[in-house]
Amino acid sequence: MFIVSVVFDSADGQLARLRGTSTRFGRIIDGLSDNARFLNLYAHLLARLVDAGWVPAAAVALVLAAGLSHSTQSGAVDFVRHAFLAIGVGRGSELAADEQLEASAKGSWLRRAAVRAYQVYSVRQQRMFPRTWSLVDRAEHGALSAVSRAAYRQRASPWLAVCPWLGQNIRFFLVGATCIAGWPAGALWVTMLPMNAVLVALVVGQERATARVVATASPPAAAPWHIAGR
Repeated sequence: MFIVSVVFDSADGQLARLRGTSTRFGRIIDGLSDNARFLNLYAHLLARLVDAGWVPAAAVALVLAAGLSHSTQSGAVDFVRHAFLAIGVGRGSELAADEQLEASAKGSWLRRAAVRAYQVYSVRQQRMFPRTWSLVDRAEHGALSAVSRAAYRQRASPWLAVCPWLGQNIRFFLVGATCIAGWPAGALWVTMLPMNAVLVALVVGQERATARVVATASPPAAAPWHIAGR
């Protein structure tokens, strides 16, 4: 059932983009549904630990620590991928500035609550990747040259390739392998230790790559004075 839910989760976004009906609010709801699915997973892992004889307090502490790690890792992967679209490709990014989110926070209480929850998520991404976010902002406002975009593609591509190691697919294998083997705590320990090590490498590497691009970035060529003055 977990895998089937992911198939539909992938299909709805592809369908919306193909039909041209994707919206920022749809992305927000999609992210919240992902969180709900994994909350369900961690609740079941907690039940498995308690059933295996863990002290409830210790089981809760391990599950909370792994869940927080997972959430942070997923936020980093999401940001790196969409930052590459915003800066390196120039289209397709679904990252949103605060003012864009504020514009979406209108309507029903459910819509407002969803947008507020997403704002917290977005702020956490920006704090993890301040240099990259600054470059995303420059790219979105047309203040980045083609040379700088090409330099970003070259320097950020290796870190984009690291993202699958923290993505959803590897978690399915991890949960399946450890739970079938009778070691449900294994999925939690791997999430907390080696996957957090990958997360640190991703954040540091991405920000260093961005810093190198920023150091050599130049604004787009200005229009000739007789055109710019009109």
